[in-house]
Amino acid sequence: MVLTMTYLETSRVRLEEFFPGDTHLLKELDSDPEVMLYLNGGRPSTDAEIALAMERILALKEKHSGKFGLWKAIEKVSGDYLGWFLFRPDKKDPENVKSIEIGYRLKKKCWGKGFATEVSREIMAKGFNELGVETIWARTLVVNTKSQNVMKKINLKFEYHYEEVEFEGKDKRGIRYSISKDEWSSL
Repeated sequence: MVLTMTYLETSRVRLEEFFPGDTHLLKELDSDPEVMLYLNGGRPSTDAEIALAMERILALKEKHSGKFGLWKAIEKVSGDYLGWFLFRPDKKDPENVKSIEIGYRLKKKCWGKGFATEVSREIMAKGFNELGVETIWARTLVVNTKSQNVMKKINLKFEYHYEEVEFEGKDKRGIRYSISKDEWSSL
């Protein structure tokens, strides 16, 4: 039996650490073309990509002693896996734990139910109040207006446009939003 560490809880969701045996959860989520649309054009992740993702998740957990990384989202009432949330340093600046990316990937059945906003707000509070984070930021494609709406609901502000080189699709126009601890504290 594996004891699971809870990263945080909201009224409806518990974030728990991932374990090596959880690759089936990543595969289930990444198999939906609609979930993957703004990540790679809608192509389901391969087994090799899932294995590499799990390696990165476990390495982040180890490197940051569970303070930063990626966690599975579990609905408290049903126990259902909803997807995952991330709170991690920028891949381009992995040692900087003052400027942290927030994000999520949820099953389609969870879209539009407020899970992304609810959990993101709690993660932000934890980051600013407990972890010494100074800036929280998020990014998405310009065409992904639903994710942008979540960013606005959690009080992130437009920062800049950029070209999303990691996206496999044709429209690579990215957008980044952010908020500083001072801005967040004054809300």
